[in-house]
Amino acid sequence: MTNNQIRARILETADKVVIKRNGEVHAYGVMPNSNVTGWYLVGFRDELAREFEGEAA
Repeated sequence: MTNNQIRARILETADKVVIKRNGEVHAYGVMPNSNVTGWYLVGFRDELAREFEGEAA
């Protein structure tokens, strides 16, 4: 799964996405289990790719 595919999946629920060189994926939007808007760690690129590919199967 490419960075663009991961970014597209996360942008379904967030306003902005940053994928860092070390594999961290951060999103800007309403934080999960909260009503506060800000930057939060979504996860790591490889783990998210496995999770998203598992959902597609």
